Amino acid sequence: KLGVKKLDLVFATAPGAGHVGAMKNLLGDYPVVKLCLCPGLFNDESFADARARILISGMGYDFAEVYGGKNSTVHWDNSCTVTVLFPFEGEGDDGEAALDHEGCTTCMAIRIEYAGQSLLFTSELDESSAAELVSAYGQEVLKSTVLRVASCGAEGSVSAALLEAVSPSYAVISVGSGAPAGCPAGSTLAELNSRGIKVKRTDKNGTIAVVIDKKSISFG
Repeated sequence: KLGVKKLDLVFATAPGAGHVGAMKNLLGDYPVVKLCLCPGLFNDESFADARARILISGMGYDFAEVYGGKNSTVHWDNSCTVTVLFPFEGEGDDGEAALDHEGCTTCMAIRIEYAGQSLLFTSELDESSAAELVSAYGQEVLKSTVLRVASCGAEGSVSAALLEAVSPSYAVISVGSGAPAGCPAGSTLAELNSRGIKVKRTDKNGTIAVVIDKKSISFG
């Protein structure tokens, strides 16, 4: 429908069937130039089907488990900057055993900047990990036009400190029939609304595409 022929970058940001269960199908449907995984994911059971496709396809996938940092930039092209900000080195060093399916302390946080607009994806970061993110980077690095809210907008998915650092104009909440009861939480919506942040929700708006063109941003 959108005319997509290949995917330059694919990020598998969190463990669990709800996050990577369909990755096998995506890898089968589209050529992927580079695949970035949260630490420990490759050997996790939830990634088993995708792992099998990578290993037996013979397509020579360029994939890696990626840690975050100010200089952890994934090359796309010269006009677009993609930076992995979290997890920090050491969060997933014990491999499969270190993966935290509940608190997701090894989930990725990614910031994308293009044409004067920026997007911050916080995956499933819990409150503690989000606090680490704010403490490590502050507004200088985190400030973004769009914030993808963590954990279906559950209680505690946004904090005053995070919103002050990111200062987004828009918040996107990915939430559907399989989300935990009560998501997005009333407190999350109230916090966003009190700051005048425009909220886009997949349960209300359907699939959300963020389109950046000539320094303007729109949602499809």
